[in-house]
Amino acid sequence: MRIRQYLKTVFSNLVGSFHWLGQHHVGDQIQFLHAQEKNNLKRIDITEKNIDQIRKNLIELYYEIHKDEGKDYSDELSYLRSQVFLPMIPYKQKKHLKAVPNAEYDNNKKLPFIVHKGKRLYFPATWSLESVRSQYQYYIERENLVGGGYTDKAPHQYQSDSLKISTGDILLDIGSAEGFLALETIETTKRVVSRVFRKNSLFQHQI
Repeated sequence: MRIRQYLKTVFSNLVGSFHWLGQHHVGDQIQFLHAQEKNNLKRIDITEKNIDQIRKNLIELYYEIHKDEGKDYSDELSYLRSQVFLPMIPYKQKKHLKAVPNAEYDNNKKLPFIVHKGKRLYFPATWSLESVRSQYQYYIERENLVGGGYTDKAPHQYQSDSLKISTGDILLDIGSAEGFLALETIETTKRVVSRVFRKNSLFQHQI
């Protein structure tokens, strides 16, 4: 099955199920689309990039059908349409780091790290120094995790003017991810409790 035929099939399914789709929350509908996609992908041989492009096309197709809902995401959809593949952060890059720090290796902990604001930010043991440096740059520039105005909007940014951890606060960093939030606030908070709950998380050993 070619990609064009696949998309045509998905579109036909969407039109046929239009009444059903209209009665459900947008998140449920997107999950429904992805479920359809997975079932159809079992019958075609395509690369990961093709799959990513199909997901992008499905989102665009959904909001072409539900135009009223798309009005709330005009900036995001405009950026999405300008990209070949599906970006995780649907906002334009505004600036870049002046210099990306080099990654190093801690022989005692057996973990790679990058020095962020004078503190070591550790990464999974299986990552190369090049991968660590690249991922750190992505965290700062594209996910905008610690602010700095690198993108137009920053849905993954941990702190903002309206949500900020103050001196003396107790931080429960549940999930923790890469540990950026705990590292950023360790000197101002009264206490930081950081936990990784995913059993097989890549980051469970360095938090």
